Amino acid sequence: MKKIACLIILLAALVSCANAYIINFDVPPQVNLGDTVVIEGTSTINPGVTMTIVLYNQKVSIQEIERKSFVIQSDGSWKVSFETDSLSKGNYKLEIPDNSEVSLGGSSTRYRTFELIDRTDQIVIASSINQEYNGFLSVEGRSTTRGNLGIEIMVDDGEYIIFPEEWVSTDSNGQFKVEVPISGPGNYYVSFSDNKGLIRHQKFTSVKTTTSPTQSLTQSITPVPTSNTGKSMSAQSFASLNSPTYFSIETFPGILTVETSEGHNWAVEYCDEKKTVKTVNRYSGSESESFGINVEGGTVYVKVYPVDSSDSGYVTVFTTGASSITVSEDSASFFESAPAGEATQSGGQFPIGLISAVIGLFVIVILTRRQ
Repeated sequence: MKKIACLIILLAALVSCANAYIINFDVPPQVNLGDTVVIEGTSTINPGVTMTIVLYNQKVSIQEIERKSFVIQSDGSWKVSFETDSLSKGNYKLEIPDNSEVSLGGSSTRYRTFELIDRTDQIVIASSINQEYNGFLSVEGRSTTRGNLGIEIMVDDGEYIIFPEEWVSTDSNGQFKVEVPISGPGNYYVSFSDNKGLIRHQKFTSVKTTTSPTQSLTQSITPVPTSNTGKSMSAQSFASLNSPTYFSIETFPGILTVETSEGHNWAVEYCDEKKTVKTVNRYSGSESESFGINVEGGTVYVKVYPVDSSDSGYVTVFTTGASSITVSEDSASFFESAPAGEATQSGGQFPIGLISAVIGLFVIVILTRRQ
């Protein structure tokens, strides 16, 4: 009887393991300070289930830094990101804690570790970080490691890209200088990168100075050149995960900026003039999503949908640098791709459990007859 009892316990364990869900994710072993850690994972957990992932530091003692929630999508995928600007170099761990509603199997990835690398001292800033507004932002400095191999610079204002990623020349001492056109005073954020990734971020502030009426008049009639139009345009449509909405945007040469309305966790995909499709989903809440790109006056196609499969609603897309924006279901063809694979949980859970139960029952019957 003891043998039978043990086998029953073993059978229960087999069925329990068969019913366990699987979740997996990966993280680069090294991340540069200032980079966004984007975690994209897979799972067999049912769509719509909310899970949590926690960021810890591991310097002297393990300490929780931040935790974020994510929602399992229809194909079992999930995504979440952590900013590292406010962190310091060292070792960190990302871990998915126990969830009372979801039992995770032993082959799941519960945690990953990574090292945060500080490379900020490889860029020395020479220009003032507080500058008088004159239509340009002066970005001057020196790379301590690149020599004459150049450096990549990108400038944004916290919402839109002002100066897209571009390699600029450096002399034999690694020195560089770039004058970036800006449309007004304010805060600007410069990213310095090389072929190893981000080196550092630097905030610059452009301040409007007190001018005489004559100077003010002169500035008002000779504005800094920007896109061919600064007019804001918008279009609105209803969207859900299974029925995304599409927009067609005719552009002027210059910089095109696109921003969604708030209130939903929108994901945005856009197809640029080179027919390259990119996805924008920086926020996991109801904040608006936005992007800015260089255009030559062609057509840009935009696809918008809520991340949550149970969510739906009207989305408004705002643009500047465009001659027109229209709702265009014909644009769907630019985003066509192979259908996502189905989550294996719903199809594989019951057969595995049933097979385990039948095998266990067969063993019990054989042992009972021998006694």
